[in-house]
Amino acid sequence: MTPPTKEELEAAFCWEADDEIPRRPTMTAKVAKRSRAFAPGAIETLKGRNDLCVLWLEHLLMFSMLQHPSDNCTWGRYLVVHPAGNSDVVDLRSRYRTMLADETTFTSMTLEQLLGTGTLPRPTISALRTRYLASS
Repeated sequence: MTPPTKEELEAAFCWEADDEIPRRPTMTAKVAKRSRAFAPGAIETLKGRNDLCVLWLEHLLMFSMLQHPSDNCTWGRYLVVHPAGNSDVVDLRSRYRTMLADETTFTSMTLEQLLGTGTLPRPTISALRTRYLASS
């Protein structure tokens, strides 16, 4: 039997990266250290004001769920979905990957790839195409 997992999905359709800073840096750093997913020096870099902060905090949300004492999940992955033409997200995810020691907990795919998987209901595919890809 496969152990339960957590999948955190970020739909980055209209993402504008602003410099942010964690509001609870001590707790944030604690969750990050326990995850053992970050490269040496990455936590210090990420907990300061930077444009990767929101991405990092959302990834840490998944880790905090895995670390919760009442949760029996043993593994999780943070998935960022974005339109292929969103160069800001492409840049952010590439730079974020350099902060990771363990990339198995983070992945991304384009909205176009997701819509092509055949896993979403047709009305959902149609609505997403109309809303986010009609101008492309």
